[in-house]
Amino acid sequence: MKRLLAALTVGICGLMIGTVQAQPTAVPPNILAANNLPMVMLSASKDFTMFWKAYTDFDDIDLDGTVDRTFAPNFRYYGYFDPLKCYTYDSGESRFEPSRLADKVDKTVVNGVDRFKYYCTAGAGEWSGNFLNWVTMSRIDVLRKVLYGGMRSTDTADDTTLELSFVPRNSQAIVKYYNGDDLDRLTAFNSNDAKNKGLTFCRRPQENEGVSHVIDSIPEIRVAVGNVILWNMTEVRTCNWSSEIYYKWKPETRTYLEANYVTPKGTLATGDHKHLESVPEKSGENTSYVARVQACKYPLQESKSC
Repeated sequence: MKRLLAALTVGICGLMIGTVQAQPTAVPPNILAANNLPMVMLSASKDFTMFWKAYTDFDDIDLDGTVDRTFAPNFRYYGYFDPLKCYTYDSGESRFEPSRLADKVDKTVVNGVDRFKYYCTAGAGEWSGNFLNWVTMSRIDVLRKVLYGGMRSTDTADDTTLELSFVPRNSQAIVKYYNGDDLDRLTAFNSNDAKNKGLTFCRRPQENEGVSHVIDSIPEIRVAVGNVILWNMTEVRTCNWSSEIYYKWKPETRTYLEANYVTPKGTLATGDHKHLESVPEKSGENTSYVARVQACKYPLQESKSC
């Protein structure tokens, strides 16, 4: 017993000596008395809601007292795309690239602020950067853009490419349907079929192996002619082409949608705007784009800094 007490005494003394040697400083190490600079702590959420669409279509984003349930062409949507520019898609580089400044038309004044619609040329294969932000941006994309300019897939002295975030293949996948009369000035689609039926856009990963996440899966934007607003309402099979995993929507679901869903044009989902019976086939105008965009392209921007 005496030996045990002696051993404990020695151990405690050793701990006390160690404690004395590691006494905390009176001033926290992040505070310098000689040069006390202001500091900011950011606490960002890491949950799945960060990968929801940034523009929900049930908010009053321009604060004019009316809920903006679809794309508002006279509002500048923040994101990886410059809302003031037109883009073309380079299939060789697999990315959207800025081509020119968009046309500023239809000036309006909202709350004392001048606002314009930023349009591209119909039939010229151009995409509105403002429209692409509304279609594609997730909340994490906006946060990354604010903090460090966006996530890079390529970043060299001569070239910078931003890549949109991974969005799970479930109901979080961003699906937007648009059938406005200005569709051909916002997208590269100019056919009568697309203008009459509208377009559905989906943001999801490129892979389709039946798993919910693959680290190196490439984000893409799928575009289908017609109303497929329920494209993201099927777990794992979200936004599939018919050649991947084929499925249909129940007639009761489509009937309810026809009676209650008001399209961006203000009409019910009937006639040309009726919801598709089954997932679309990847053919004709139905296609996919890699969700990447060239940034810092000089001299289209005001300075070379990025």
